[in-house]
Amino acid sequence: MSITGYKMLPSFAGRTVRAINIFHKQHSSPRLFTHITTFDGFCTYNTRKMSSLALQLVSGGDPLADGTMKLAKMEKPTPGNGQVLIKTRFANINPSDLNAISNASKSLQAMIKGAEASGIVESVGSGVTRVKAGQHVAFSKLPESGVWCEYAVTNEEFVNAVPDDMALEKAAQLPINPMTVICMFEELGLKSGDTLVQTAANSAVGIIVIQIA
Repeated sequence: MSITGYKMLPSFAGRTVRAINIFHKQHSSPRLFTHITTFDGFCTYNTRKMSSLALQLVSGGDPLADGTMKLAKMEKPTPGNGQVLIKTRFANINPSDLNAISNASKSLQAMIKGAEASGIVESVGSGVTRVKAGQHVAFSKLPESGVWCEYAVTNEEFVNAVPDDMALEKAAQLPINPMTVICMFEELGLKSGDTLVQTAANSAVGIIVIQIA
């Protein structure tokens, strides 16, 4: 699959977790696996950019219920050795995110959720060679923190540069689902000419299966 040829999946543009509620009310069968939330314009008052807004878990439970998540102002993170600081532009909401929120234990409260996103590199830590400040990237989270935040830090190996002319809405959907499909193909040992039958073919993974196959 060529990254420049990747077709954008259906998505619903929002701005915070509140958008999930809007999406839920507007659609009787919401396709949350293609939902994208954007962090653009969150912090217009924060001219010094010394802080970062993030969606934090308050308590485990219904992701659509008031009080499960909150928008919090946090100290802007600093990348460590081998890490990248990224200004998040778009972040996906996947079923795995919703399951993690629903089943979160007390030990995970105040944690930032979200597994994959896209954005622009703000700065890099020592030893980083694959990306540089100003590049457009798709990235996934660290084990101890998520990407539903204005500024995110992650390890260099979880970051991939994307072409500047690729819409960041598309790039946000690259880290998890395409790799899931590729790993599934490898696990099944599929080769050219084999026949694959799938159910739920209109899901995000299902669509990518069709594209790659």
